Amino acid sequence: MAQVFNKIYVDVRTKNDDIITAVQNDSNSRFLDVYLLDNGLPINLTGHEVRIYCKKADEKEIYNNGVITEATNGRCQFELTDQALAVAQDLEVQIVIYHNNVEILQSLPFKIKVVKSLISAGAVESSNEYGALVVLYQNLYEAYDLMTTMVQNIGVPGEIAAGLTIDTMWEAWEYMCDYVTRTMQLVIDSSLNQGSIMDDGKLYLPQMQFAPEITELQAIAEAQKATVRTVKNGRIYCSTADKKVAVFNAESGVKIGETAAQTGECGALCVANGMIYYADESTKKIIMFSDGDSYAALGESAAMTNAPSAITASVDCIYSVDASYLYAFSLTLEQVGTKVALGAATTASLCFKNGLVYVGTTKGIKVYNGTDRVLVATIDSGSPRTNIVVDSGIIFATANSTLAKTVYLYSEATRELIGTTDTQPTRCYGLYVENGIIYFVGGSSMYLISVSSRKNLTDVYSIPSNELYSHCVKDGVLYYTSVKTISTYALKKVEGKYTISHYRMGAIL
Repeated sequence: MAQVFNKIYVDVRTKNDDIITAVQNDSNSRFLDVYLLDNGLPINLTGHEVRIYCKKADEKEIYNNGVITEATNGRCQFELTDQALAVAQDLEVQIVIYHNNVEILQSLPFKIKVVKSLISAGAVESSNEYGALVVLYQNLYEAYDLMTTMVQNIGVPGEIAAGLTIDTMWEAWEYMCDYVTRTMQLVIDSSLNQGSIMDDGKLYLPQMQFAPEITELQAIAEAQKATVRTVKNGRIYCSTADKKVAVFNAESGVKIGETAAQTGECGALCVANGMIYYADESTKKIIMFSDGDSYAALGESAAMTNAPSAITASVDCIYSVDASYLYAFSLTLEQVGTKVALGAATTASLCFKNGLVYVGTTKGIKVYNGTDRVLVATIDSGSPRTNIVVDSGIIFATANSTLAKTVYLYSEATRELIGTTDTQPTRCYGLYVENGIIYFVGGSSMYLISVSSRKNLTDVYSIPSNELYSHCVKDGVLYYTSVKTISTYALKKVEGKYTISHYRMGAIL
């Protein structure tokens, strides 16, 4: 079938005055091949949807879905349906971008000139057309059908289930997890008891202890002082004293490459979406580098009011905080989204999870919508909170003072406090959560804490006094920079295996 594509460039910041023509009553043959731009740069449409809204001269409307053909280049296509071309006058058009069915951006209106056809036979009667809504209704119907099938397959409670005070599937799963945990603990306790030994009227039980294996990955000269910032995709990303980002292999410690030197020290570092983002404390800007062989500088943000102290990222936005504000930038750093006054000093703690931005402040944890930066909630508004981590439905945080020896756990759904951990001997300088374990990094030790019981598992590794310079935990391994001597720094990692040893439980009477 013969098809005609009108290629147009639509910049969301400027009005499009290009002359676009189509012929009345053409059907299944005319398409708009659209390149969406923001100030001349392609809009990345990855993970988004596009729709076209048209208004005809007779006030009838068209609202249809488009097809994204090249997401990273902002390219998409729209069919000009027979209803769109039913009236031989100017057709007003807007392109709308959606994310998770929420409208986030509209183009400025532009016009398509529909030329009158000389062929009158079989002319289409003009009416409204809402193809996008039809698709949404179809999705709702399919969701309803799926829920009906799920209810039929799950069935109704039996005699045992009816005797339990469980109302939701989540409660049932939590009950099962708790039951399995308690049962497994009984099995473990039984196994340990079977391995117990007697000596001089004392009972000794075998215990699993962590035996750290310490590997020195790389000795680093005084000029570099590579400060471990993050570990991702098998690479350790460090900021250096000579104001660069140095990248090392996480297994061998071999240096892979480095960026050019920047104006100021690194206030924070983020690696996301194939880019490295460097918060420059001097220029108060975020510098963007490619995360590849060249590590070339690709651009920079507008200057912030104060020096940036933390960075985090979503799939389409970079978030940063300084002493008083939350900022949002597009991934290209070309577009400043919002500058939000926090109303309290930040505690250099920032986290993005499930569409929300969590900011640690001197007046609690402020929670913002990631799309429009509207304040959603404030958690523990009377207390300073920092070291924020969101994992598996739980928000983890500590105080921001010498009292930061306890981890607070909040429900991600209700934002209510659900518990606290054991108090540690030292304040927290870094908090990481992986696979049900909290890694609490103190001044000279790292502690493992169970998320479920909130009790300490064991003291993993005692770090020599003043040696811990910077750190990150990834996949159960602690990566850190140690001060070996006054002029030499070392990049190290600590991983371990559990071994059996015995400890005294008490006297047998």
